[in-house]
This record gives sequence, structure tokens and C-alpha cells, in this order.
Amino acid sequence: MKISASQDVATDDALFVAIWRLEGGLTRWLKREFGYDEVGAFEVASCTLVKAFRHRHRFDRAKASLRTWVYSIAKHLVIDQMRKRKCGPARMVEAVPPEDLDEACPDERECPRDARIRQVELQKYLVGLTDRLPKRQRDVIWAYWREGLNFPEISRKLKLSTRQVGYAYKNGMDALKRMV
Repeated sequence: MKISASQDVATDDALFVAIWRLEGGLTRWLKREFGYDEVGAFEVASCTLVKAFRHRHRFDRAKASLRTWVYSIAKHLVIDQMRKRKCGPARMVEAVPPEDLDEACPDERECPRDARIRQVELQKYLVGLTDRLPKRQRDVIWAYWREGLNFPEISRKLKLSTRQVGYAYKNGMDALKRMV
């Protein structure tokens, strides 16, 4: 079956919104299942959703639901990170008693305690950056992350279309990534 260009664009827009609606649940799942903190889970979730949208042509509804497919991508990203030892889950850090942290990491630059402090500082820094976003993007991002609203709820609250909410969210997240 041949799809016209207008149908393709409409499908992409709908898929874009559907993928980004999964971000809150995906972030919570990453925190719960893999022990990430808010910043780490947000980072993996963002990478996952971007990767899912870029590879949307590989998604097959007959094989799995969109949610299952996206969560599978996230799981593989986490496994890759653990293999590369870039950003292991917090549970690995918590398994070491606090008094053994200094012995466990003789090189201060790699100490889990320092990593936690840096993550808290990074989170404060990101909050400051978010305040510098345009009002619409800031309002959408705050409603999503602080209030836990999904795109349709944000749409009703801010009196915007769901598509506008999706674009404001995406553009705001992209702007934050560029600022960092």
C-alpha cells in the first residue's frame, strides 16, 4: 500500500506525539528498574525517545506495542552504558557501604560520592537553564516534569493543541541540550 506524502507527515506527527508521551513513564521505569537518579533517567529517556523517533521506520505494530518497542530500546541503551561503564545505575553505588567508598575508589575523580554531588549540582544547573527558556517551552516542561501531566492534560491546562505542546516540549528539550 502506497502512502501519500500528507499521510506520511500526519503519521510522523502522531508517532512523534505518541513517542514523547511515553517519556514520563519511561523515566520513572528507568529510576525504578535500574536505579538511576532523576538526571540519569532523564538523560537515558531522552536518548531513547530520540533514537525511537529516528528509527520509527523499524517499528512494527504486528510485533510489539509502541511502549514495548520504546522500553526495549531503553533497556538496550542501559546495557550498552553499563558495558561501557559510562554511567552505571545508582544501585551499584548504594551496594557499597559509605565507609568503604574511599577504599573502593582510590582515584578521587571516579568516586561515587563525588559523582552524586555532581549530579545534584547538574540538576540545579538544569533548573536554572529551564528558567531561561521561552515562557511556552518552560511552562510545558515544568508541567510535564514537576506536575507529572501528560501532553493532553498540559494542552487543556495551557489552552494549546497537543501538537503545540509536543513541539514546545521538543524544542525546549533541544534548547536545554544546546545550553548544556
